[in-house]
Amino acid sequence: MKAKNSVLFFILFFCFLTFIANAEGYLCSYKFGDKTHQLSLYKDSENSYILDQDYKTQEFVLGEDDQTLMLGNKFDTKRSGMGIRVIFVDKILKRFTLTVLVNPIARVDYKNGIWGDIKGQCEELKYF
Repeated sequence: MKAKNSVLFFILFFCFLTFIANAEGYLCSYKFGDKTHQLSLYKDSENSYILDQDYKTQEFVLGEDDQTLMLGNKFDTKRSGMGIRVIFVDKILKRFTLTVLVNPIARVDYKNGIWGDIKGQCEELKYF
């Protein structure tokens, strides 16, 4: 029984290490007013990342190469309706931008239909 448990533990441990070894993401920071804020992007699957900043959302890979990661997802606001969030991560310069564009009716409330636009720095996270 002990040998069986040891083998099971070894298999589970190996699977965990394989998962961690392939994990990747970014820790990003930006200034808003006088405060510095952080967000993180963790690879969730081949086609998505998790955006974690006081809430979590799944962001889909719209494009990626050696220099740039581009993510996006539908965004809803109660007042302005649907929009789209687009995140660019520059892997070379270690910078990012996050922009939220809202539907045309919201242009009255938001200049050029831009609900939010931030830029900052990113640090790549790799495990093992």
